[in-house]
Amino acid sequence: MGSSDTGLNNDDDSATVSDESNTETDSDMRTETDEECQSSHPPSVFVNDEKVLAFHSGQYYEAKVIRALYEENKWGFFVHYTGWNKTWDEWVGTDRLLKHTEENVQKQKALKERLEMEMKTKAVQAPQMKLRNSGVSRGRKRKNDNLNKEKDLVPLEKLVNLQIPPTLKKQLVDDCEFITHQSKLVKLPRAPNVQDICKKYCEYRSKKDVM
Repeated sequence: MGSSDTGLNNDDDSATVSDESNTETDSDMRTETDEECQSSHPPSVFVNDEKVLAFHSGQYYEAKVIRALYEENKWGFFVHYTGWNKTWDEWVGTDRLLKHTEENVQKQKALKERLEMEMKTKAVQAPQMKLRNSGVSRGRKRKNDNLNKEKDLVPLEKLVNLQIPPTLKKQLVDDCEFITHQSKLVKLPRAPNVQDICKKYCEYRSKKDVM
């Protein structure tokens, strides 16, 4: 029995040594795998919640990085434009982002001023080009302008001043963004439709005028 116990103890020791060696090997493999995953893509230039300058429609706007994602061998960033509706949030690449530094802020201001100057120049040049290309004499043109103005005039009694509540204004702005920027249209037909709304307004107006 003594010799048998000794044999078991030796077996246990060898099993322990074997388990320890296996554990070390697994740990080494996991470490190597993690390192390979980290080195599989370059580090991100921008991080989550970082304040940046994002390029959109010809100029830079202040924005915030909501999420960074590495996909198809390049980094993408989901940004929110500060002070703008969430419907403007979008994915952009590194080429459309700048670090929010004093130097880049000055670049942003310079670009904005240049665009404003270009718009003013175009606004001044447009009427000049129109006059230059027009074959109508000044006297005839002035007469036509006066006739057009008279046609455009609307009697005051036909004008209606609509007070739009802030809630409705916000809804109209959101609808405009959905339609013009995201190509999302409302499913038709809807109730009430335009005809129903105009009819109810006319009924309300006629009762108010009588009173």
